[in-house]
Amino acid sequence: MLLTVTIGGITALTPLSLAMLWPLPLICLTSFGVGAATEIMMVVWTVAMARKIRPDALARVSGYDALGSMMATPAGALVAGPAATAIGVRKTQLGAAALIATVSALALIPRDIRGTRATEGAVEVPAAEPARAAEPVRDTEPALGSDQVPVGEPVLAAPGP
Repeated sequence: MLLTVTIGGITALTPLSLAMLWPLPLICLTSFGVGAATEIMMVVWTVAMARKIRPDALARVSGYDALGSMMATPAGALVAGPAATAIGVRKTQLGAAALIATVSALALIPRDIRGTRATEGAVEVPAAEPARAAEPVRDTEPALGSDQVPVGEPVLAAPGP
């Protein structure tokens, strides 16, 4: 969990790089690194949810997690434009970086976030029942000859000479 929160804080580098007017190659490299780190974070987060949440509740919890994560996107877009108009683009980007870093730091407050390890506390999933051998299927319909059509099947006329 510490890794996911730390990577969440690293995402502040993207608006920071834009606000500080870094050279374009450095901004691109930073954005690439943040994107790669975010993908690593998502894998760790998804595995952690699968290990810590009961299978019968995982889809619901995952759905609420995605909703909560994505709900902030339109809210941020609604705030960013007027903020950039009022205080300037650079200050808005610095504010976004500060907000991301602050929220990530606040997420470190619970001891469980700092102390939970991937190897502890996995949800017990009951073992699946062994599969039974399937019984052979017995065909109860008489075999059709090559000139017979099953009842209900459309009869197509053969093309003429």
